[in-house]
Amino acid sequence: MYSATARYLCILSLAANWACDTKINLATMRNDIHSAEQASKDNEIQTSNTTSQIDEPINVSGAFLNCSRSAWNQGDPKPIWNCQLAGLDQSTLDYLTKNEITAAFAKVQENNDRSLMTILDNDPNTLSWTLEESMVSITSSMIEGSFTAGDLQFTVYSTNSDAITLNLNLNFWVAGEPNNSNSLEYCTEFYNSATQNIADPMMQSTAYGKLNDTPCDIEPMFFICRHLSNPLSPLILSETKGLAADHKEACPDGYGFSFPATIAEATEIGILVDQRTGSDADIYAAVWSSLMFTEDRELTIFQ
Repeated sequence: MYSATARYLCILSLAANWACDTKINLATMRNDIHSAEQASKDNEIQTSNTTSQIDEPINVSGAFLNCSRSAWNQGDPKPIWNCQLAGLDQSTLDYLTKNEITAAFAKVQENNDRSLMTILDNDPNTLSWTLEESMVSITSSMIEGSFTAGDLQFTVYSTNSDAITLNLNLNFWVAGEPNNSNSLEYCTEFYNSATQNIADPMMQSTAYGKLNDTPCDIEPMFFICRHLSNPLSPLILSETKGLAADHKEACPDGYGFSFPATIAEATEIGILVDQRTGSDADIYAAVWSSLMFTEDRELTIFQ
């Protein structure tokens, strides 16, 4: 005899065209139900464990670049910077060390233009990079770093900047210069050959050694200009004269106020200066250079 429950279950089974066993073991049904409930609980536990193993969101909100410029000697073609990614918590550091990092750096100008920097070397263990900058960005102090690691992308900026100073190389200067005569010579000029010989006849008009410190308002002169998008192209001279303070409006469109960074450039600009001012002149003739001196007599660059 079927119990009432068994008959009811059998009726349901028949209604669904299922075979109704002659015996229904309620104990087996209870075990099946219990097993299903346990499997559901196990699945919940496994899901919970999986969720707990997911990495917490990567936080880069406190990240920044700690950058310092290597000593820059007059005559070195380009300044070199050392930058380290800093301000990261341990979980972010762990994530970055597990994923390959790609990076790009740029100097940010006052007008938000960016001048890409060249990566010379990097150390993934210390998140450090050695960078070379373009000559057109040397008056800008902010460095931007853009990074990609796995699914993470972020951009950070330098929070510190060194003063833009150069170590003197006397091969670029007329003998006895710079001398800060009367404590008024903060700007620099580039002599033509004739004026250089007048300043120091023993120089015999060498191919370089034509820089001189001078007052910034001595007289209107032409300006040395560098191409902004192609800084390795030859230097040129402005078409108009002015005082040193007029430098921002002096150079043609696409050029900026500059100086001979290497002996090769000094030789090239010397030829232009001689052509423009007259190499056989027996009077004072020179052009403005963007090098200048601070109150402490450190050599720096017009900004």
